[in-house]
Amino acid sequence: MSELYTKAGSKGKVEIDCVLRTPCTNNCQFCFQKEIGIDSINDEMTSEQIHEMANDTLEFFKTDKIQNAKEIKFKIMGGELFEIPFNDPRWEDYRYFFKTCINNAKQTNIKIQFHIVTNLLYPFEKIDYYFTFFKELNELMPGCISSLGTSFDIWGRFHTIERLNLWKKHFEYVLKKCQDLNMQFCIEMVLSSKSAEILKNTPSEYQPYLETFNYLYQLSKDKIIDFDLIRYLGIQEDNPLLLKDRDFADIYKWLLIHYPEFNTVKAFAIHEEPGCKGGMDGWSPITGKLTKNCCTLFPVAGSLNQDRTLPAEEALKKYLIGISTIEEAYDFNKIYRKHMNIKNCYMCKHFKYCKMDCMSYWVLRSSHTNPESSYCWMRDVYDFVDKEGLYASKVASK
Repeated sequence: MSELYTKAGSKGKVEIDCVLRTPCTNNCQFCFQKEIGIDSINDEMTSEQIHEMANDTLEFFKTDKIQNAKEIKFKIMGGELFEIPFNDPRWEDYRYFFKTCINNAKQTNIKIQFHIVTNLLYPFEKIDYYFTFFKELNELMPGCISSLGTSFDIWGRFHTIERLNLWKKHFEYVLKKCQDLNMQFCIEMVLSSKSAEILKNTPSEYQPYLETFNYLYQLSKDKIIDFDLIRYLGIQEDNPLLLKDRDFADIYKWLLIHYPEFNTVKAFAIHEEPGCKGGMDGWSPITGKLTKNCCTLFPVAGSLNQDRTLPAEEALKKYLIGISTIEEAYDFNKIYRKHMNIKNCYMCKHFKYCKMDCMSYWVLRSSHTNPESSYCWMRDVYDFVDKEGLYASKVASK
């Protein structure tokens, strides 16, 4: 399983990101892979690699971490998996991968799920073909094809109105297909500096995109789809599409007023302690003891006792996938502490709500938040919620 990146999620969930092929013809203007270099987006796993990875799942599923997990989900992403022709021999490799994973899961008495990521820009006849295949897999293990994910963006993805209309037509067709198979339909939009500007200023040339955005938002409010926002994370720090922390806080304040039902936005208005509901098992950043209330990998790795006690190492082996030794955790800890003013966080009145999600940005891109500065974008947004009284019950009524 060396080609898979496995991470521990909340409530004992395990998600396995699996990239079977990387080529993609979308040519999105904000694609971070363009910054890496064109060669990196033209790789494909060989037939031998796909078969080996599928076969390796048998031993992988036998491990304690998987056997004790409450949910195991393969996220099949890329690249566009479904651009290849029907008669392409690679299809047999993909079929082998899915079916072998399911059969190995059955042998080890676990249930797995697949989340399929696609761009929805291929012909209608392919959609029917793929959903016939999904139905076949669900017959092998009911509910294993649990969700389908795609992306919508008001800037940088579709390039022309014709491509936007094609996506919309396919979206409505695929939504019905998902409902027939009881699959969740998930859509994400990249929140870049350009998309934030368009949302706030609504320029006339982007009206078709904004109308589709509002249409999807309403479907999400009605619980028909899951539509949410993700922060754009480029590779180059001088990328103009990157939202700096203060700009990111500003767009979230605006969203709390105008689009409060996005899950990532609503989280600021709920004001609940997330650890007991969405937390993963780990080490408490406050007490330094093993707890059920630690919410992300970052405080887990950052809060290990300095004396390297045996319980800490046991906790790592038992709870953390991807960090398997105490030494690896301490290496991560050095990065973590370098980019974080721990005292400011622990003394903050919002500490029990924020889950320290900002750590992912601080660790990856220290220039966005000066470690010596007391500014925190999440604190800024929480203070705005308090000041304006935008708590969940009031937000829902607006």
